Amino acid sequence: MLDMIFLTGAIPSRFGIAENKKLDIETYFLPARGKNRNAEAPALEMTKWFDTNYHYLVPEWTSNAHFPLGDTKLFNEFKEAKDLGVRTVPKLIGPLTSLFLGKRKGHGFSRLELLPGLLKTYTKIRNEEVRERLKHVAEEDFQRHSPFPERRETQRKALDLPMSPTTTGVRDIHSPRIPSADEITGQLRSAAKVLPPENIWVNPDCGLKTRDWPETTASLKNMVAAAKKMRGAEI
Repeated sequence: MLDMIFLTGAIPSRFGIAENKKLDIETYFLPARGKNRNAEAPALEMTKWFDTNYHYLVPEWTSNAHFPLGDTKLFNEFKEAKDLGVRTVPKLIGPLTSLFLGKRKGHGFSRLELLPGLLKTYTKIRNEEVRERLKHVAEEDFQRHSPFPERRETQRKALDLPMSPTTTGVRDIHSPRIPSADEITGQLRSAAKVLPPENIWVNPDCGLKTRDWPETTASLKNMVAAAKKMRGAEI
């Protein structure tokens, strides 16, 4: 999100960063941490990215916010990776997502009033002038993140949507505790009360990369045992 703040020029004025200022580590640290070796100002707030344990720096919107095309750090890093033979995809957080994940500063205006100006800057990112500066970035190399609904408000409705098998997170990967096969079977039975059993996949709630091999092996064995037990029982 901080990269998008700099890319769209949406930098709060209190940081005193000129529109044409080249982004360096000192400039980057100022809004992120509130100080660098040359200046100090209240840092941008930090909050959780939706319902995850990941955090982002919160953009700030004022009624007179404008969006001059800013630093192209994102694309410079793309070129650096490409020169090293690494295929990457620059990901642009969409304008509506940016506006609604940001914080409105002041009253008497709607953040949607800022959308036309922000859209112009998103257009500039793709126009011929910028393409001339960024010849190494092809059209198919872009990916834009579209806004997605807050899970808590749509969870029940989502169950009625046509879907492929639904993953059931039966292992909390943030905990060293290994659930037993019986405990996992109980979780699967609860899921089967609201989902067709044939549409349920058994999985941990996230990748097991944060657990060591003994924990991972034991967890997977219990998941397999629970799945076999469910398949052999009348649900």
